[in-house]
Amino acid sequence: MSQKKLKQKIEEAKVVTSDYLKKVQGGTYKTDMEVSIMSPFGPSMMKAKLPDEILEHMLSVTDIVTDDKDKVNWGHALAGQVEDEPVITNELLRAEGLYDWFNNLVRYYCEEHVRINRCVMKMKEPTLETNLTSMWIVNQKENEYNPVHHHTNATVSSVMYLKIPEYKPRNLPYKQKSDGQIEFIYQATGEEHATLAKGCYLTSPEPGDIYMFPSYLLHTVYPFLGEGERRSVSFNAIHHWYDKDMLVKEQLAQAKEREDSLKGELDELKEQVAKLAKEK
Repeated sequence: MSQKKLKQKIEEAKVVTSDYLKKVQGGTYKTDMEVSIMSPFGPSMMKAKLPDEILEHMLSVTDIVTDDKDKVNWGHALAGQVEDEPVITNELLRAEGLYDWFNNLVRYYCEEHVRINRCVMKMKEPTLETNLTSMWIVNQKENEYNPVHHHTNATVSSVMYLKIPEYKPRNLPYKQKSDGQIEFIYQATGEEHATLAKGCYLTSPEPGDIYMFPSYLLHTVYPFLGEGERRSVSFNAIHHWYDKDMLVKEQLAQAKEREDSLKGELDELKEQVAKLAKEK
């Protein structure tokens, strides 16, 4: 399916299934949302609740991408033992007005980490640049799972939840329930009350939940029993802090270097023209 036809189907789905486009202000979504920066262990993580219009929009987009017979499955590049993991391109995100929204969320997370942790940067004018590098859907079914892994070619990673099915209970007394849950792993520790440290964070996500964390943080998703689909969307981003003052100086130096180079080339051409004129 072409990007044009895919976009057309998404637009039709929006009109038929919801009225959330009425909530859009000036072409951008509202950013009011429940958000918290937490530190269950070393690095700070962000947990937030997607606004209803973003959740509905992502459901619409992922429904159509999932049902597209020409979708690109990215499973070969991912750790998950999951059959259906199609790509959502940055081109599609931009066409749907979603790229900037998620990219701004990455900016917020990075800036809040610096503020809360009082990070010291040896820069005169610290400036942050962020870019999404990849996004994909994880349509997890019964007995499928994601082994312990981290994300590469990124500095920030995120996962949001769109659909959570009803799990079939295992009926194992005295066992902690972990079916369909995600666990973040920072380090191996003993029992918390004895070590005074927490090494893992296990949580049962709900539709609309979104987590953001450093890309190096290990995490795993457990399998579940029962019919239905556990749908999440993950994405990676790269953030970079640079000194705006130094950047301006570098740009001026590069411009001066280009100017000198062009001047040198011009002087050389003048000499060649003079030489040719003299030979004639």
